[in-house]
Amino acid sequence: MLLREMVKARFRTVIVAVAAEGLGREWLGREIDIDCIEELERLREKYGINISGEGGEYETLVLDCPVYGKKLSIEDAEEEWDGGRGVLDIKSVRMESKQ
Repeated sequence: MLLREMVKARFRTVIVAVAAEGLGREWLGREIDIDCIEELERLREKYGINISGEGGEYETLVLDCPVYGKKLSIEDAEEEWDGGRGVLDIKSVRMESKQ
């Protein structure tokens, strides 16, 4: 419910680290939207993960939300993957005006 409320409130959040079964390299940099939440719910059924990431399954970065005066845009990032967990190492971001 919390993730759905965040999407509804126009939070733009991306996954920057994963460390749970079912969350592979393809999750790095993925935006949390309704499709993402539905997939996380399926993974909860299969692997028992906490879909909000509260068990350390994943970490996030908020790029934009209603209280931000400007939004963030990732300009450069590198994936680091060890076969079972990974990190999106963000090298640079840009602040942009909201339009």
